[in-house]
Amino acid sequence: MGSVLGSARPLWILAVTLASLAAVYIRAQRWRVLLRPVGEVPLYAALSATAIGFGATSVLPFRAGELLRPALLGRQPGVGMSAALSSVVLERLFDMLLVIGCFLGVALVYPEVPPDMRRGALALAVAAVLGFVVLALMQRHRARAEAILGRMIGWLSRRLARRVAPLIASFMNGLGGLADLPTVLLVLAYSAYLWGVIVLTYLFSFLALDMHVPLVAASLATVVVVAAMVFLPQAPGFV
Repeated sequence: MGSVLGSARPLWILAVTLASLAAVYIRAQRWRVLLRPVGEVPLYAALSATAIGFGATSVLPFRAGELLRPALLGRQPGVGMSAALSSVVLERLFDMLLVIGCFLGVALVYPEVPPDMRRGALALAVAAVLGFVVLALMQRHRARAEAILGRMIGWLSRRLARRVAPLIASFMNGLGGLADLPTVLLVLAYSAYLWGVIVLTYLFSFLALDMHVPLVAASLATVVVVAAMVFLPQAPGFV
């Protein structure tokens, strides 16, 4: 391993580094767009929370960094932890759609993709679409959704329901982007941009290591495999 890394091409390593930094920047910008219904989030705040959160995910188990991100950004005036958390949920749904798109790209290049993988991708696509539908309905019928959630929590404890009610309202505020078509389209564009850059990151990595593989197909396949692992809870370091 040391000899392989030692022989890596410096210029392509620089390209990998720049692409990785660009991905963090794009994530932060996309997050700001999702949070516009709540308030205008400064770029530095979103960027620092994104960088710290993803860095923490590398060392904390069960992707705890995903909770650290909204916790950090929730300190911003007018945002709140719940609103930031709901925006992270939306992020993951958009990411699922784009990763499935990458998988379809691999399936087109390699028709011999196992049927089980195709069925798994279809199941993820259905789950993502259902997630969007549920959240969109919650946003469209906000009062009813808040009442239902309040009653569900009230069955456990009325005192808890009173305390959680403001958090539910804040969570619903974070879903406001789904009510605006231009916002949804802009987030989709940012998501496509983001995952395109991530694909380039792996492509540059293959070039840096002088690996003789079909660059585009191998990069898409790597994105799908890594994303499938990343979406699941895990030990530190993506183990």
